[in-house]
Parts: sequence; C-alpha cells; structure tokens
Amino acid sequence: MRVENYGKSAATATDRVEILRGITDLKSNDIVIFYVGVNEAGVGFTQRDVPVQLIRKLPELSTALQKASSYSRIADVLFRNLVFGGVSVTDESKDNAVAQFDMALREAETLTQRSGARFVPILQANLFTKTPRSEYDRDLGSMYGSELEPVVVDLYARMIGVVKSFELSGDATDVMNSLKVSPYFDWHHVDVNGNRQIARYIFDLLLDRNLLK
Repeated sequence: MRVENYGKSAATATDRVEILRGITDLKSNDIVIFYVGVNEAGVGFTQRDVPVQLIRKLPELSTALQKASSYSRIADVLFRNLVFGGVSVTDESKDNAVAQFDMALREAETLTQRSGARFVPILQANLFTKTPRSEYDRDLGSMYGSELEPVVVDLYARMIGVVKSFELSGDATDVMNSLKVSPYFDWHHVDVNGNRQIARYIFDLLLDRNLLK
C-alpha cells in the first residue's frame, strides 16, 4: 500500500479539485481522500479589497499578509480584519461557502469515479469541535477574538450535511476528544499526537468501509 499526499497550504476543496484534475494515473483500486473543513470555513468570510496605498506605505504589512495567507485562509482573513477592518460575515457569504464546498466535492467524486477509484471526504477536527475543552484550549481559542468560533461552528454544522451525503464519508471532528493533553498549536494545527489520531481515524474508517485489502 502506498500513500501520496497532494496537499498544499491554505488549499480549499476547490483547490484540491484542481490538483485532482492533474493526476492522470488514478486506478480502480485507488482511494482519494479529501480531509477538509478548516480552509473551507474561511470562504464564509467576505473580504473587502486591501487598500493598496497602505500596503505601499507599510511594506512590512505586505510581507506579513503574504505569510498569513500562506499559513491558512483563516489566518489571512483574520489578519485583514485586524489591520484593515476588511472582513464581514453574512448569511450570503456562508451560503456561498457551503455551495462551493458542495460543488467541489461533487466534482471530486465525479473525477475519481471516472477512474474507478473511490472518493472519501472527511470533515476535519479543529479546536472548536473538541469536547471537553481544557483551560489551555479555551485560552487558545480566546486569542482569536469573538468572531472566529461562531462562524466556524455555524459553517461546520452546514458542511457536515454535505459530507455525509457521500456514501464513503467520515466525520473526524471528535477525534481529539480522547487525548488528555491538547494537541493544538493554534485553532487547527496539531502536534504528533494529533496527527496520529487523524491517521488512526482514517485507517479505521477505510477498514470499516471495506476499502483496504
């Protein structure tokens, strides 16, 4: 069995579909896994244009913005909100985010099935899906202010329905609950123990779906 990782920083499901289009050697015994949710939630934020004049006057902000953008979509959004006040969240932006998510997963399944392979979308864990949360978790979450958690929770509640509409899907949102020590570095990146939990969940899911031979 061989595992290949085609992920990239800040990639949404739409970005992953673009990558999938370029993979020409899928076979009937292959499994395509989309471990998604965090960056897709970032699509729910509506971003206004960053003032170019300000970037020119403060080039260090441009560098910081680029770093934030490469780190994750949400990091980019929060940075814009902090510096420019250029972020808003509306029902329309959340509806659009879920619609894009659904469309991307449907296309990914179509591309996968053309090769006879199987498509497995999994909704990923994050700090705000962990229960119970330790004092460390609560302090970490508070660093992001009051905007992030309710939007992510709302979007996840919408996205889980999309994910579960696929026959070979998974919900990994509670995989960190059993860890005694929080694995989170920030609201979604985890340490080696967290990554081990994710790997075990995916392996067990594939076994349960009779996808491993």
